Amino acid sequence: MGYYEDQMRLLVHEKEKDINSRTRAISRLPEGKVITTRNHHKPVFYRLSERGGKKKRTVIKDLDELAALLRSEYLTMVTPADQKRTAAMQQCLKTMTEYRDDDVILEKMIGRVMKNSSLLREMMPGASALQIEAELRGRILKSAELSAWEKAPYAKSDYRPENRVFMTSRGLMVRSKSEVIIAELLYAYGIPFRYEELRFIDGTAYAPDFTIMRADGSIVYWEHMGKVDSFRYFDRQLSKLRAYYTEGIVLWKNLIITFDDENGLLSAAEIRNKIETMILVH
Repeated sequence: MGYYEDQMRLLVHEKEKDINSRTRAISRLPEGKVITTRNHHKPVFYRLSERGGKKKRTVIKDLDELAALLRSEYLTMVTPADQKRTAAMQQCLKTMTEYRDDDVILEKMIGRVMKNSSLLREMMPGASALQIEAELRGRILKSAELSAWEKAPYAKSDYRPENRVFMTSRGLMVRSKSEVIIAELLYAYGIPFRYEELRFIDGTAYAPDFTIMRADGSIVYWEHMGKVDSFRYFDRQLSKLRAYYTEGIVLWKNLIITFDDENGLLSAAEIRNKIETMILVH
């Protein structure tokens, strides 16, 4: 639900900015209302204002003054309505924050079961507490069909297996610390995936880092590009992306791409954002 809360916060923030901008604009515009009457059978625009309890009427002689008065009247009328809408959205956001049922219920459930760690270790011999927790969360969130897809045999890349030197909490060997973080968060969200599953395009084998199945059965691919400072590496990645494009595998639709920063690190917050906006919402 975090994605929707963030979108609501952004909307509330934008509406508050609009209201403040309109309030400032009203303070700079002339006071008064536009009235229309007739003088010697001819239509005349008047500016009706009030000072010291007395009403004053003056003739509006040019379009600039007329437009400024009409804009002031318009903003004065619409701003209270916007304030009411914003207050309603703030209440909605408060309700969303107070009742994050899915996250709260899951965490309480996991926490309650994890208190019996000795019993759980008997069910998963040799597993660490982190592995047990990730396994439980994944099984709770995944359907039987998705779990079966994840565990079914598949054609894996055999490219330089000696470079897979980092292990996830479930024993998967991957090529970088960033890939460990991605895998662990996919575990935490209960999202099934296959690591370096081969996909053939025009007779050439490609191995996306992560092949992920969404809850609706659609597939999304995740490529993590860590060595973008290497021209040869970057050129190979571009060739792969061109091949993907011919198969309809494109960004914002069914392809996620992440990069390490200048320090070789990948933000967990960025991964969560990708998961919540590209995988969970479909």
